[in-house]
Amino acid sequence: MAEKLYESVAASLEGKKLASFTRISSTVQAAMEEALVRILTPRCSIDILRDVHAAREQRKPYVVVFVGVNGVGKSTNLAKVAYWLLQHEMNVMIAACDTF
Repeated sequence: MAEKLYESVAASLEGKKLASFTRISSTVQAAMEEALVRILTPRCSIDILRDVHAAREQRKPYVVVFVGVNGVGKSTNLAKVAYWLLQHEMNVMIAACDTF
């Protein structure tokens, strides 16, 4: 991922001329933001319920991972997704770990 981001930013900045009084750091930051949006935006829509049913038919677990720093809402969103799956008569198992 880091290499893909680096290559994308480098390609977008290669040969680029900056206007007077333009900060290099803000130009690099803008290129990085554009690259991240392009890399992280799904190319097709995701139907989680369809994917869960497909995994269930193959008798395989469907795994969702919530990753992030403290206080960004991982547990809240995990609970919402678990509740939604339960409403659709899916079985839910939650496992947690921490680095403390």
